[in-house]
Amino acid sequence: HHFVAIIYLSAPVFWVEYRWFMGACLTVEVNTWFLILRRLVYKRQSWIPAICVEVVDKSFYISWIVIRCFIYPSLLVKMVNLAIIGIQLSGHFWHWPLLFIPLHFFLCVLNLKWSYDLFEPIIRKRMKGNGAKQATVATGL
Repeated sequence: HHFVAIIYLSAPVFWVEYRWFMGACLTVEVNTWFLILRRLVYKRQSWIPAICVEVVDKSFYISWIVIRCFIYPSLLVKMVNLAIIGIQLSGHFWHWPLLFIPLHFFLCVLNLKWSYDLFEPIIRKRMKGNGAKQATVATGL
């Protein structure tokens, strides 16, 4: 996914009208920072105040949901709408920026898969009636 992301982030560099997408797309890095911080906090949980652990944990989950589950899919819709407008204005079906719609779709699908991987164990545990919280960090995220 890193290779796809590098290609994907070149779009705002080449097409001025898509420059604002760069900032929106890079919001995912905020969540990545919380992921790294969360792993660090859990490894040193014995001497870090519980409130810090809780703030980092909540920030991670909130940023995950907002950015990966809402912002990224809404960017896909915006990209498709801009492509439709571009096609209508030019009368030509092919525009180079269209190449980035499948790339963004691929990243949205990855976010969906990772969201499932992240939340499925939590939901399964709660559905079994074991609502006790346990600090765990999913592997591979």
